[in-house]
Amino acid sequence: MKDNIEQIEDAVYKPGKRSVVTGEKIKHKSVRRIKKEHKERAKEDRKEQKILDKKIEKMDRKFKKTQVTVESTTISQNDADEGFLKEGINNEAVSDGVEVKNSAQEKILIVRRVEKGGPVTLKRKVLNVISFFLVGIVAVVFGYMAGNFYIANVLNKVDYGAFKEAELRQDGQLMYNTIKTSGRAIDQFSAVELFVGAEYMLGTQVNYYADIEGSIQPSIGSTQVIWGYKSKQDNIYDCEQVSKGMVSVAERYTWDVSTQTANIYKASKIATNKAEYPSDPTWVMDLDEYRDEYGTAPDSPCVPYIVSNKTYLEGTDKVTKLKDGTYQLTFQLKTDASVINYIKQMKHMAGLPDYPNFKSIYVTAIIDSDLKLTYLRYDESYNVMYFGVMASCSGFVQYDFSY
Repeated sequence: MKDNIEQIEDAVYKPGKRSVVTGEKIKHKSVRRIKKEHKERAKEDRKEQKILDKKIEKMDRKFKKTQVTVESTTISQNDADEGFLKEGINNEAVSDGVEVKNSAQEKILIVRRVEKGGPVTLKRKVLNVISFFLVGIVAVVFGYMAGNFYIANVLNKVDYGAFKEAELRQDGQLMYNTIKTSGRAIDQFSAVELFVGAEYMLGTQVNYYADIEGSIQPSIGSTQVIWGYKSKQDNIYDCEQVSKGMVSVAERYTWDVSTQTANIYKASKIATNKAEYPSDPTWVMDLDEYRDEYGTAPDSPCVPYIVSNKTYLEGTDKVTKLKDGTYQLTFQLKTDASVINYIKQMKHMAGLPDYPNFKSIYVTAIIDSDLKLTYLRYDESYNVMYFGVMASCSGFVQYDFSY
């Protein structure tokens, strides 16, 4: 039926075979072929329109995810590298060869894009996380160091210069004579009075030897092991002090009473239980120079603190008579007045930037009936600033005497 209609149409419409103008033969198409070509072309147009619609829809979604802010009319190279517009502020947005007009994103004054949510790329996200982490670490460290500095230098700062040694000391010779001539039993005197008399007694000995050992545990780092000795033979004092651990230091000095000269040797090598010293002294000091650097005099007994009735905490002293006839003395010292000499020695030996702040000092001593010291021990705790960090330390030093 369809073929018959087309044949009728062809029969009705029979155009001339040659051109009226040129006389050339004309190639005519049938109505059927023309309609078929129109259908095929319409089909292709619909396909192209669908592709175009999808591209426009995709681009619209992309623009909706993008927040455009007006900040500047300058386009940075970084923005251009990341796919932003490169030719100015009046360009039309183009994506995949499709021109987009009459949209809300078309006429923007700036092409600096701030994407909602997270960073644009995974690399940027990782870099941001690392940056935030580092900023947090810096903030914590800075806060910790600033807090330690404030505590050490403002809240807990001790004015050691407010104390005068001459005003704190007791007359040791007078105390010794009082105890020996009073007719009273040893344990009828206070522990501090007996200690002051015993310290004077030690200073009068022609010969003595004290073996030193101890340890200090800081809140950061390893334990410091302490050893050494102090001896007197006639007019010569010989002393060694070693501290080995995270910070190792060792010094030895000799003091000649007749020449009033101290030869000080700083160790060149510190082994597990031995320190090696140079043949020539590292420093040579007189009495005043030595006291300025170390606090106490080189011929002083093995007592770095100032012990007197003005430097101990009342109510902490106790005298206990032991089975062998000796006496044990115990008391607690004040953490400011008693250490005004000792802090100089600590600062020098440990290389501290400032003096330590003591929290507690306990003294234990054993004396015989003649007030001779046979044993001496200090248990102490203090705070020190080292490399900008506050360290809390606790430890002990003990002396065993022989004559």
